[in-house]
Amino acid sequence: MGDLLCTGNVSNVLDQINLEQALVDAELANRRVIELTARLYEVEAELANVKHQLQQRRSLARRILSRAKRLIFGATDLIDKPH
Repeated sequence: MGDLLCTGNVSNVLDQINLEQALVDAELANRRVIELTARLYEVEAELANVKHQLQQRRSLARRILSRAKRLIFGATDLIDKPH
């Protein structure tokens, strides 16, 4: 009967150790989720900023292209016109 109690105690101790390790693992996983979520928000904000910058640069490029076309076609008109 003493052996059964020892086996039961060892089993209980192992169960307790396993439970404690599972709780530690869960806590670490929760911290990692929190860290990753924070990083996700940072990356989303960075992406929004980059998209805004890209939109501004595209707009600037369109204005520059339009101006260049006006300058080129204006110069062509001057060349084509008789003096």
